[in-house]
Amino acid sequence: MYSSPKKSYYLQYLEDKVREQELRRQRELVRIELEAEIAREERNRQIAEELRQQRIEHEVRQQRYEEERRQAEYENRLRELQLERELREIRLERELAQIRNSSVYSSPSGSPNKYSSP
Repeated sequence: MYSSPKKSYYLQYLEDKVREQELRRQRELVRIELEAEIAREERNRQIAEELRQQRIEHEVRQQRYEEERRQAEYENRLRELQLERELREIRLERELAQIRNSSVYSSPSGSPNKYSSP
């Protein structure tokens, strides 16, 4: 069979066009895949940043909580010591009042009794 040069050039032209379209399609697929990968990386970066921020906020809340707890413990201990001091003062005042109100009698030996029953 005889094939004309015109036909073979045209056939080559069509094959080149098909290859060119296939290369464009492949290039477009690669571009789409790269854009998708870039989008995934950006989303992963955003998620990592959000997690880092949440961790920092949690640490700050935890530190604040610990600080408030220590402050409350300190205030409670301080109040406890103040109440103990007030209680001791009241007891000492009662003892002193008892001593002042009690009569001091001399014992048969001549030395005074410090405490006598009211």
